[in-house]
Amino acid sequence: MANFVGKNDVLPAEILWTLQTISAHYSYKSNEKVGKIFQAMFVCLSKFACGEKNTAYLCTFGLAKHFKELLMDEVKGPFSILFDKSLNNKSQ
Repeated sequence: MANFVGKNDVLPAEILWTLQTISAHYSYKSNEKVGKIFQAMFVCLSKFACGEKNTAYLCTFGLAKHFKELLMDEVKGPFSILFDKSLNNKSQ
């Protein structure tokens, strides 16, 4: 359990790298050894571990939930969705 408690200090870095992975269309597999590279480059990230499975987990269970909540907060209230059949080639 102690391994997971001390990890919160690098969680912001892992989230930023996960967002970079998504926005640059990197594969999760490309992050497999990125933790070791970052640990060698930046001493402060000695606990950084954003490999394939961690990136997928952060994306699916962390960031997706967060952005879904942001979207739902924006869409509150009554709304309707309209479909304009005049632009449909099959109905003309």
